[in-house]
Amino acid sequence: SARAQGAAIMRSPLPLRQAPSFPVTSGTALLAIVVTAGWWMGRDVTGFTIDARAWHGEPWRLVSSALPHVNLFHLAFNLYGLWILGTALEIAYGWWKTALLYVLFAVVSSAAEYAVFEGGVGLSGVLYGLCAFLGVVGRHDLRLGDVVDRATIQLFAGWFVLCIVLTYMDVWKVANVAHGAGAIAGLLLGMVVSARRRTLRVIWVGAVALLLAASIAGASFGRPYVNFDASQRGLDLAWLAYEALDAGDPARAEELYVQALRMNTQEATWWYNLAHARERQGKYAQAIDACDRALVIPSIESPLQRDVGSLRAYLTAKSAAGGLPG
Repeated sequence: SARAQGAAIMRSPLPLRQAPSFPVTSGTALLAIVVTAGWWMGRDVTGFTIDARAWHGEPWRLVSSALPHVNLFHLAFNLYGLWILGTALEIAYGWWKTALLYVLFAVVSSAAEYAVFEGGVGLSGVLYGLCAFLGVVGRHDLRLGDVVDRATIQLFAGWFVLCIVLTYMDVWKVANVAHGAGAIAGLLLGMVVSARRRTLRVIWVGAVALLLAASIAGASFGRPYVNFDASQRGLDLAWLAYEALDAGDPARAEELYVQALRMNTQEATWWYNLAHARERQGKYAQAIDACDRALVIPSIESPLQRDVGSLRAYLTAKSAAGGLPG
């Protein structure tokens, strides 16, 4: 029966020689192995991780951040779970629906984690999404009836709680928000597929859309208001601004520093660099204002204070000689 087939998949993972029959699951696993191996060998994989560039022309980071893994246990656990759950899903729904679910779970989980903390890496958020989705859909779809049983749900729930405890005790830093967001996304999508009435389905679709919108909003313009780690607010934007300034694009640097300083006004270095960006554009009055904002920060260090003071004196002299453009 279909239920027996589902149970067989869960109890005994399909042999790896069948990998070509599951292009999405196998392809995702292969990409994760390649990217992770490159990272472990010292290659720069920051292009796959999530940061502010996801909102500045590099949206793929919301998905690609699921590929790098921190260590062997992290990678092995996720790939084992992905193979069991992903192959079952791909058998039942085909490759393109499976791919769509993978992308949605990756986006929601990575965006939610980045919104609340500093972001994470790995397929765990996708895995929690798959577990929740299959757990709900399996109640109505005989093909998936026993893929996620009570023991599997208890395993995922127990691991979720343990990861929170380990993170709180500062033993092991885990992207717990990604786990939770992935599970919620899977639960809601499972309700969409399982709904028998059109009205209920519309309601659940709306809930999925709201979760997706909230995750993206929280990770972009809403991050200053929801992020718990004050030291991370605006940090990646400030780094992008520094790169733009170093590359000779002061206008872009100014734009990014202004965005970063909206998130954290107490970074004297950012104000100092913003002053430089404005000075290079001839905006002397605004550059002086940036210097003044840096100098009133109580935590400003003495060497930086001297540098800011020197820059301010230079700007004052230059503006006096040439007016106050900008």
